[in-house]
Amino acid sequence: MANAEAVLICWKLEWLMVCVYLFPSALAAIARCKLSRNKQASVISDAHKECCIFEYLYRDASNYKAWGELLLSGMPSQNDIVALRARLESDTYFVAEQVGIPALCQELWEFGGPNCDDHALHEFVTIRAASEDERKSLRLFGNWSSFRKTFEAVTMWDYSLSPNFDLD
Repeated sequence: MANAEAVLICWKLEWLMVCVYLFPSALAAIARCKLSRNKQASVISDAHKECCIFEYLYRDASNYKAWGELLLSGMPSQNDIVALRARLESDTYFVAEQVGIPALCQELWEFGGPNCDDHALHEFVTIRAASEDERKSLRLFGNWSSFRKTFEAVTMWDYSLSPNFDLD
């Protein structure tokens, strides 16, 4: 029975890899739906929290990742999150330098410096209520209202602001 389960898991992983390769936009849509449901529940159940965490990441072309979190005072509504995502490229991507967010790409440079796998875009992961431990341990980056307005001011993402622009 264990071998059959292992074969099934391997088959599912192979199928998922094929789907990601052939249909990346479909996978992104599925992920957005799941994130949207999770974020909605988080925003509703944690509405009394004073601070939120903006989670984002930098993923290079080789799929190496660097993760980041920003502590913001205030708590977004579900409509705020939808409005933020609408400002992102493909509901996910943004140029960190353009909105004053610490770029994460340099964290990967310790493994050999910038290279042709690097690009200008960071990825939005989620916004969630900050835990008490996070409120104590993370430095306050700013407030949600100002943060949101920074994204709303973007009409077009300027890749040239990234240190990875035009790397070859």
